[in-house]
Amino acid sequence: MNFLCGRLNCLPTDPRILDMDDYTKMWHFYSWIEEKEEKSKFMKDFGCFVGSFSNPEMAKKIKDMENGKSFKTTKDGFDFATKLVEEAAKKREEEDNNPRRRKKISIR
Repeated sequence: MNFLCGRLNCLPTDPRILDMDDYTKMWHFYSWIEEKEEKSKFMKDFGCFVGSFSNPEMAKKIKDMENGKSFKTTKDGFDFATKLVEEAAKKREEEDNNPRRRKKISIR
């Protein structure tokens, strides 16, 4: 797993990273995050572009949702979505009440 920008191209345990001051380390980390977000946005936009050739209406709906425009649903669709969210919350509560044993990991 490479970390901290493509410019450094090293692991977090590399001496170049360990000897770095905290401000520079944070700058590299946030630059790395920004690069990942830009790449993700590019891939999403490119997928929407390619998909627009086969289904232009859906591509327009996706772009409208990105721009803050809302979408419409029926009462049945809303009830179904609400039911799914409630079931997921109930399942998460049950999982939180039944903790699992975790393996101990030693870092050398």
